[in-house]
Amino acid sequence: MPQNMQKKPQVADLSLDENQQLAEQIEAGYAETAAQAEEVATMSETDARYLEALKYYQHGNSQKKIATRLAKNGMTRLQAARLAKRVMEENPQEEYTNAMILLGAGGFFAVVGVLLIIGRVLGTGTLPIFAPSYAFILIGAWFGYKGFQAFRNLRDS
Repeated sequence: MPQNMQKKPQVADLSLDENQQLAEQIEAGYAETAAQAEEVATMSETDARYLEALKYYQHGNSQKKIATRLAKNGMTRLQAARLAKRVMEENPQEEYTNAMILLGAGGFFAVVGVLLIIGRVLGTGTLPIFAPSYAFILIGAWFGYKGFQAFRNLRDS
């Protein structure tokens, strides 16, 4: 027999009682999951967990980050993910606000960088090669990119 052939794993046969117990455990797990989904769906908007998720969303966190933070604070991962999705669906204006803030910050940094470069050109008559004002333009471009990403996420959802 060749050395590279794998042996078939031996699987223990389950008795009827063990099989029934396993099926009951699975059904109990499904019932618990359905109860958790119902709890999230009927959760009041004044509930502390809902308000916490809304606060994270207002600070610009993604659905995954909101769910992770809620799970760290005691919710099950499934409940946290469902609550994060519900908050994001019920409050699209927060995504719009975050996008506008990012675009505004991007514009501000870009204008400051351009003004500093123009001031340097007018003062010396040459275009600076390695000036710190280019960092302002890069920061503005990054904020602008994140703002357009937020708008695209808003449009796609």
